[in-house]
Amino acid sequence: CFTLINSSDSIKQESNSIELVIIDSGISKKMEYSLPNNWSIKHYNSKENKNNHADLVLQQILNNVEYQENVNVIIHDVVVSNSNNISVDSLYNTLNIAKKFNADIINLSLGISINSDDIKSVIDDISKDNTIIVAAAGNKFGMSAQYPARYKTVISVGSLDLKGNVSDFSAMKYVDEYRLGEYDSYSGTSFSAPIVTAEIINNFFEH
Repeated sequence: CFTLINSSDSIKQESNSIELVIIDSGISKKMEYSLPNNWSIKHYNSKENKNNHADLVLQQILNNVEYQENVNVIIHDVVVSNSNNISVDSLYNTLNIAKKFNADIINLSLGISINSDDIKSVIDDISKDNTIIVAAAGNKFGMSAQYPARYKTVISVGSLDLKGNVSDFSAMKYVDEYRLGEYDSYSGTSFSAPIVTAEIINNFFEH
């Protein structure tokens, strides 16, 4: 089980830059205008963006991050799917793309229902490089978290409602952290995971 660093602590980083991978539906170019100074996006394997899921995930990160002028954040935008269905092969291929970046953090506001030895293998390889992987536990209505959130080397994030209770739709088993899962008119653990990602970014450097 993971315990996140308190806001009064920090993760000491020699460099003044953070490499963040967002594996999702693809961040639209318009989001570049919403970025703080010293933040940038590099797009990979771009596809026609048919939904705004990745944009919402990035906006949730931006809403919860404490901007620091001396910190550069490089976002690697990796597209896994533009639909609600994610195949094992697609996730495996995009994780291998992400692996090449040797990033500090990977945000996965998505998952699959079945265990895959191939997915677990690449997740383990990425974790060995000291990359922090944050993943949505899934809208599993009290059941076990989806994969890859369920793996021990991944921070699994479930959802809280506006009253601070675990959301009815959230996974509840194999969950490490819970954060608010409601954003604008949307709800889901997809929007809980980016809050944890933002908290990790906030603690990467001494203030």
